[in-house]
Amino acid sequence: HVGREMPAPTSVSTAAPPATEPALAPRARVLGPVRRRGRPPPTATPPRGRARVTPRAVAGWLHRWVGLASGLIVFVVALTGCVLSFEPELRRWLEPARAAVSPAAAPALAPSALRAAAERAVPGRMADAVLYDPHTRPARAAVVSFYADRARGLPWIEAFVDPATARVTGVRDMTWDPFHVAIQLHYNLLLPEAVGKKVVGTATVLFTALLVTGLVLWWPRTRAVAPQRLRFRWTPATGRKRRIYDLHNVLGFYACWVAVVVAVTGLTWAFEGVNATLVRAVNLGAPYQPW
Repeated sequence: HVGREMPAPTSVSTAAPPATEPALAPRARVLGPVRRRGRPPPTATPPRGRARVTPRAVAGWLHRWVGLASGLIVFVVALTGCVLSFEPELRRWLEPARAAVSPAAAPALAPSALRAAAERAVPGRMADAVLYDPHTRPARAAVVSFYADRARGLPWIEAFVDPATARVTGVRDMTWDPFHVAIQLHYNLLLPEAVGKKVVGTATVLFTALLVTGLVLWWPRTRAVAPQRLRFRWTPATGRKRRIYDLHNVLGFYACWVAVVVAVTGLTWAFEGVNATLVRAVNLGAPYQPW
């Protein structure tokens, strides 16, 4: 166009940008953890510090591992003890020979007469004990025991004798008698006596420690928690784990006092020193005289 000056063309620079202005890298898309719908977002876990050792934590550790160490032995001892508690009733049902056939009103003979009759039925043996109650009605057979003699290889034998007529109603080898096996399991787990009594006694000591630590863990920290430790407070919404925990917690507290008595008296059979100490305490300091 005439009379109009055109602007000078602008030069295009191909130089790199100055060093003070670095090129920006393209943004990368950061993907977070995949969460399922309905779940709260994960929270940061604080670093674990050194665990604080408290008496309650020590009691919890002991309660767990002592229970695992002694649980099986204590279970066998407890089960056989329950069976032996009902031995007279079970024997009358399982062994008809123990029932005497003489009239109930007939007077009972002297123990020496019953012993002599049993020794005639078991030749070569001398009776060690005669057990019967002359006042039991209806009358039951007397039990004459011939204890085992390991040195001579003689078994334990029991003879059943009518207390009124001295008639032997039955003789039985007690070596593998179910109740004799239960007694051996209860005392020494069918091990040699010197070893078995120590094993059972040690397990009983651990069981006593289990009861003490259980009581420490049961003890409520506040008064508001105490009712939950003494009775069940279940609702339809109470879960299975909570019910199992409450069964262990509440029933364990009430059974603890009976179990302590059972455990302490059981230690007298395993350790002679415990037996002497307990007898001396009950006798108010009187000297202990072993059988």
